[in-house]
Amino acid sequence: MSSTKEQFILDLLQDSLTKKEVLKLAEALVRQIVQLEKKLVERTDQMSGESQKEVRVWIADAKKMVEKLTKEHAMGMDHMREKVSKLMNGRDGANGEKGEDGYSPTDEELAALIAKVIPQVPEVTAQAIRDKLESLE
Repeated sequence: MSSTKEQFILDLLQDSLTKKEVLKLAEALVRQIVQLEKKLVERTDQMSGESQKEVRVWIADAKKMVEKLTKEHAMGMDHMREKVSKLMNGRDGANGEKGEDGYSPTDEELAALIAKVIPQVPEVTAQAIRDKLESLE
């Protein structure tokens, strides 16, 4: 794996949504759900009794799903907060210099560890893609 790919992976790991961005996305999602629920309630007023029961069941199921997703999200955020609280300047450890075993790998060592986990992706050229497509005909 080339160093530019390793750097790209390291950059991806360092890029993340801020708390403000996550809250903004969550608020937008809640607004959309509320709007959808209002529209469904309006439509249920116009439906027959049997259809209204079906829609109410669907809405109840949707609410349960949203509650479940919200709980899972909260647990995930708690886990992330815990992990982030142990970071300083992008490194593990209370003082930002030592990991759990008292050693923090250098960027090169970390990149080598990541390279072992991520499968090698072969370089693909336009010529190779064209040849492959032509062989499919």
